[in-house]
Amino acid sequence: MYAYQLLGKIKAEMNSQKKIEEIQKAIQQCELAIFIYPEFLTSWNNLGTLYFARQDYEKAEICFKRVLE
Repeated sequence: MYAYQLLGKIKAEMNSQKKIEEIQKAIQQCELAIFIYPEFLTSWNNLGTLYFARQDYEKAEICFKRVLE
């Protein structure tokens, strides 16, 4: 759930450096959630959203495809 809260914070954040830092924290939280419970598709979707926000489209695509499997 912490990663989901960070997503909301990132959307509201205006300072670009702070936004980058928050995205990285949220990515780490999603990766941890996926490590613990890889079948939880919400974490995969959130991770894809974060990679997309970071303009890492290849990683975002991998995550989104995982959700659709």
